[in-house]
Amino acid sequence: MKATLRSTFMRLTLMAAAIGLLLRAILFDRADLPYAIGIMAAALAYEALFHVASNAIRHNYDIQAAPSA
Repeated sequence: MKATLRSTFMRLTLMAAAIGLLLRAILFDRADLPYAIGIMAAALAYEALFHVASNAIRHNYDIQAAPSA
């Protein structure tokens, strides 16, 4: 439970930082745009890896929980 909350908080914090930097880049300083895009890409990649890993773990538990014939 603790690891799930920590991971969720980290994912939300990363996305909030990316959105904040993107808004700052759009509204004020265009020089920050590459950093904002890079952070957004990193956040999306982290989300994708998290999704793949959680599905793999869930699939592994399903295989182990299935009764053998």
